[in-house]
Amino acid sequence: MSASGGDARNAAELEALRRSAARYRSLLELTSEAIAHLELDVPVPISDPPARQVAAILASRIVECNDAYARLHGFDRAALITGRRRSELDQPVPPAAVLAFIASGYRVTDEELALGESDGSSRWMRMNVVGVVESGHLSAIWLMMRDVTRRRVAERGLRESEERFQRLALASFEAIAITDAGVIIDANPQFCSMVRTPLAGLIGRSALDFVAPEHREMVLERIRGGSEVPYTHLALRADGSRFPVEVRARSIPYGGRNARVTALRDVTEELAAQEALRASEKKFRDIVNLSPVAIWQSTLDGIVFMANDALARMLGYGQASEVIGLSAPRDLFHDPSERERLLARYGAAGRADDLEVRFKRRDGRPFWVRLSAHLVRDADHQPLHFESFAVDVSRLVELQESLRRQEVMSAMGVLVAGVAHEVRTPLFSITASLDALEAEAGADAAYAPYASLLRSQVARLTRLMHDLLDYGTPPALRLAPVRPADVVRLAVRACALVSQERQVEVIEDVGEGLPDLELDGARIEQALVNLLANAIQHSAHGGTVRVRAELWAGEGGPAVRFAVRDAGSGLAGVDRDRIFEPFYSRRQGGTGLGLSIVRRIVEAHGGRVHADSRAEGGAVFSFTLPTARPAQEPRS
Repeated sequence: MSASGGDARNAAELEALRRSAARYRSLLELTSEAIAHLELDVPVPISDPPARQVAAILASRIVECNDAYARLHGFDRAALITGRRRSELDQPVPPAAVLAFIASGYRVTDEELALGESDGSSRWMRMNVVGVVESGHLSAIWLMMRDVTRRRVAERGLRESEERFQRLALASFEAIAITDAGVIIDANPQFCSMVRTPLAGLIGRSALDFVAPEHREMVLERIRGGSEVPYTHLALRADGSRFPVEVRARSIPYGGRNARVTALRDVTEELAAQEALRASEKKFRDIVNLSPVAIWQSTLDGIVFMANDALARMLGYGQASEVIGLSAPRDLFHDPSERERLLARYGAAGRADDLEVRFKRRDGRPFWVRLSAHLVRDADHQPLHFESFAVDVSRLVELQESLRRQEVMSAMGVLVAGVAHEVRTPLFSITASLDALEAEAGADAAYAPYASLLRSQVARLTRLMHDLLDYGTPPALRLAPVRPADVVRLAVRACALVSQERQVEVIEDVGEGLPDLELDGARIEQALVNLLANAIQHSAHGGTVRVRAELWAGEGGPAVRFAVRDAGSGLAGVDRDRIFEPFYSRRQGGTGLGLSIVRRIVEAHGGRVHADSRAEGGAVFSFTLPTARPAQEPRS
C-alpha cells in the first residue's frame, strides 16, 4: 500500500472520529438527561474488599459531564464542575448505594436513589450506571441521571390521599361506592352490608343493578351530568328488597383515574318518622279545623300566624287564611286596650282561663267570648308565642242579660202598674174638674191659657200612664198567622197623623216572598209604631223615613227583619248599651219607655232588637223575628 493511500485512509478515519465526537458532544449538550464520566485516580482491582472499592469510587473525579448534570448539583455549566471529585458535591452518594452497584456487577439500570440536599431534604434520581472494567480493574464510571423527585412526591401524595380516603371510608357511617363510568370499582364494608353483597360480588357490576327500575333513568342522568346535588331514590338489595336512600356524589381522582365517589344513607326510618310526623300534624290540623272552639296562635305583639276555621267563622270571615296576619288588639278585641289590661293582669302567670271579654266581628259588631290563653315558651323558658282558645258566648250573655232584664222588668212592672193604677183615679178627677171649669168659665179669655196648659199636661200624664201600663203589664201573646206586609201597612197608617205634622215622608219597602209569621199582630204593630214614631220625631221637616221588611239569615236561623231608617242625627254620643233601657230618652218630653217596650215585645216573640248609625247619616232601628216559633216561647 502506498504512503498516499495510507494517508487518505487515516484522514477518513480522523474525519469519522471527528463526526462521532461532534455527535457525542451534541448529545451531551442537547439531552435533558444528566450524563457524567468519572475516573478513579488509580484503577481498583475488583477482587479488593468492597470497602476499598467504595472509598475509591466516592473519591473519583469528574472528567466529563454535560450542563444538565452540572445543574443537578447547583452549577450553571459543565465547565464549573469538571475536574471536581464526586465527594466534593453537595449531594453525597450513600455508601449503601455504591455497595449495591458493586454487588450488581458494576451495572445498574433504572434504579431510583434518594440523594440528600444541604437543607436536609432529599432529591430522587432515576439512574443508569455502568462501570468500566479492564483486566480485572475498575477504572471509570459512566452514569446517566434524571430527577424524578416531583413524580415521586406526586405518587406519594396520591398514595397517602388514597390511604386517607380508605381509612375515612372504613370509618364512615355512610355506605360508599366508587364507580368508573357507572361500574363499581371499590366500596366500603358499609355499602356491602347495605346491599347485602360481598365486595367480590360488587366489583365490575353496574351501579344501576342496585337501583330500583323506576329510578334508574334518573340516577343515570345524575351520573352522566356529574351532578353533586343531593337526591333520594329507591335502592335494591341482593334479595330484591327495596329501601329509600339519600345520595351524595362527586368526581374525584382515584387510582390514577377520574372516578365518582357516591355516599348513600338509608333513610327508611327517617322517612317513616317524617310520614308519622306528617300524619300527626294532619291529625292535629284536622282536630283544630274541625273543633267548634276558635283556636289561634299569635306572636308576642298579637299578630295571628295560625288559626282554625272556627275563629274565621266567629269573626265573620270565609276561611282561616283570611285571619292570618290580623292584629289581635286591632282586629279581634272590641276595645284595643283590653288586651294590654289582660297582659298586665295575667302576664306574670303566663296564662288566663275562662275570661269573658268582648271581641268584634269583621263588620265591627261586638260580641262576647269566653277566652283562655297561655304563653308558650322554649326549652330555655324564653317566650315564643301565645296560644288562645275562645267560645262565642254572646247568646248566653244575651240570655243572662235578658233574664236579668226580665227579672228587673217584672219587679219594675209590678211597681209601675201599681203607680199607674194609683195615678189613674186622680188623673180622671183632674180631667173631670178641668171639664167642669171650662164649662163654667166658658170662653173667658182670662182662663184660656191656663186651661190649655192644664189640658196638655193632663194629656202628657195620660200618655205616661198608658206607657207605664203597657210596660208593667206582661205581654200576653195572642198568636196567629200574620203577613209582614200587613204589619208594616198598619203601622205606617197609625203614624200618618204624626208624619203629616212633621212633614216627613214614610216609605213602605216590603220584600217579596215573605212568609206568614206566628205572632201577636197588635203587639208587633205597636213595636213598629214606636220605632216609626221615634224615627219621625228625630227627622228634619221634609225628611224621609223608610220602613222595610225582608228575609234575613239570622244567627239562630231564618228570620224576617223589620228595619226603620231615618236621616236624622244618628246615634253619635248615644250609649247604645242603654238605649233600650226603660226611662232612657234623648227626646225632650219623651217617657223613655217606647224603645224598652219594643224590646220587651220583640223578645217575647223570640226575636232580637238592634240599633246602629247609618254610614250616610241617620239611624236604623230594627228587630228580627224567627220564621219558626221556638219550642218554648219566652215570657216576661
